[in-house]
Amino acid sequence: MNFYRTLIVCIVFIQVVSLLSQDSTLFQFQMEDQFSEDHQYKDYIGKVLIIVGSDREGSRYNEIWSFAIHDSLKIYQLQDSVTFIAVANVKGVPRLLRGFVRGKFPRQKNHRILMDWKGEFARTYQYEPEATNILLIDREGKLLHQLHGTQLRPEAVSRIVSKIVVLF
Repeated sequence: MNFYRTLIVCIVFIQVVSLLSQDSTLFQFQMEDQFSEDHQYKDYIGKVLIIVGSDREGSRYNEIWSFAIHDSLKIYQLQDSVTFIAVANVKGVPRLLRGFVRGKFPRQKNHRILMDWKGEFARTYQYEPEATNILLIDREGKLLHQLHGTQLRPEAVSRIVSKIVVLF
């Protein structure tokens, strides 16, 4: 009986260590924005990224968080040094309705939103449903910080901004 307990403890320990040691990096995505223009992982190599993603319900919080982070970066004159990427989790939308759904997104060319039809970002980074999900990715594509929320939390904004500042 002790042998099996020891074996189970060892297996669990190995799995936990394996999970903790995994390198969290930006996955090699390729997807279109609402204008059907292609965006790929390689387009963003060498840039510090803030990826803001959500499902439909969480999208109402995206601008609040994005603007708060952007405005906080102005203090350090870094607002133009970080690339913001918006990602819409539109998994489950039937192919037949995709054109209709694209039409519901902003039409301004400077407000591009990646259309994640397969839910790859949400699955890969375990997005919280009905909330804004924010990823901070460094120039090498490594995930440095992840948060989610609905109502703006100034301490969370300060934490992510402080992690950005040390990159410059």
